[in-house]
Amino acid sequence: MTDCILCEVINSRDAVVLHESKYSLCIFDLYPATKGHLLILPKQHIEQLHLIDDVNLQNDLFDMLVTVCRWLEESHFCMAYNIVQSNGPLADQDIRHVHFHVIPRYEDDGIVIALNEHTERADRETLQAICSIIKLGNIQK
Repeated sequence: MTDCILCEVINSRDAVVLHESKYSLCIFDLYPATKGHLLILPKQHIEQLHLIDDVNLQNDLFDMLVTVCRWLEESHFCMAYNIVQSNGPLADQDIRHVHFHVIPRYEDDGIVIALNEHTERADRETLQAICSIIKLGNIQK
């Protein structure tokens, strides 16, 4: 894909690579939210996570994610980390190439990720209804 910035980075080898495997790459984000902000991505252009059909690639991406997070922890580089992955415009996916942000966290880093800040507890019936919709939609395929 010619207009994908991550494909361009992969092909140009411009990025600083922390780790590479057969199917995946871990690079430093050029616009880091915090010091050491990483991107983990498949080498193959795939726009969204649910479109990854290859089990080898699925396993490789997850292995890369776990390995890199273990390295952050074992090196004592940061106090904690967040993993962020967005799919589609409503989820603020700004680059149409699957990628995981691994964001090292530090005291007073100013980063706020507040998923449940203003929410109420869901009742079991509502969750069961949503569960049925998702399962039924996949059984009918």
